[in-house]
Amino acid sequence: LPEMVAVCNEAARRAAVKENPDKKTYDEPLSPDYCYDRVARAPGRVAGYVVREKRGEKRLQGFILVHEFAALARSLVFDSHDPAATFGSYGSDGSVQRVFHQGDDVPVTTAAEIVKATDAVARASKDDATSRAVDADGCLAKLLQGSPREVRSAARGDAFGDDLVVWPRLLEISLLGALGCGARLCKRALQDRARDYDALVLQATRSAVGFYETLGLARVGTVARYRDRADAPRLAYRHWCTRVVDEPSYVMARTL
Repeated sequence: LPEMVAVCNEAARRAAVKENPDKKTYDEPLSPDYCYDRVARAPGRVAGYVVREKRGEKRLQGFILVHEFAALARSLVFDSHDPAATFGSYGSDGSVQRVFHQGDDVPVTTAAEIVKATDAVARASKDDATSRAVDADGCLAKLLQGSPREVRSAARGDAFGDDLVVWPRLLEISLLGALGCGARLCKRALQDRARDYDALVLQATRSAVGFYETLGLARVGTVARYRDRADAPRLAYRHWCTRVVDEPSYVMARTL
């Protein structure tokens, strides 16, 4: 796991320096907690590939993990036409937007506060909208929403539950990090696994959106209820919807 995180950070550093040679800082693309969660709470068997140096220390140069699409939210809905689906896109400064805190780490608790906090994030990111590949006609979301789902016990539970919602017919790239070999890793994984699934789904980091678009993926709308609470409105889906979380997940998909 430390090697995987290091590869992601190095890829982000190289991208930042390429854009601005004088750049001294960059955003961490994937947190160690997220990487651990995707491995430890994967639905069943995880498949993947790694690329290492041929000589010397044989340092890790890239990796990809794939499995059935899984989520923590039972209330997850694929709907590209829901106005809430793309609320809270990435802020113009590229930083994490605190959605469920109202200063000094005071958590937001009521349904009204959740809506107010999410609207604030939407306003902050409205001016940062860019031309991206999206599921404009909603057909992709309709396909994903119609895919069968089931609830399974996670290999490892946490304080917010022991269950996962799994879509057996949807393939997910849960983790990908690479130093120049990302496209090759994706193509190899799809070559070996695509025949068993109807569509590919993933959650993209801000810096990886353009890369995934070159592979034919488009953003698809996803919504869920905070902590799956019946009294909460449907909001843009977040991977850790059962926790006090930050940005909405940038969910992308394509048919296979």
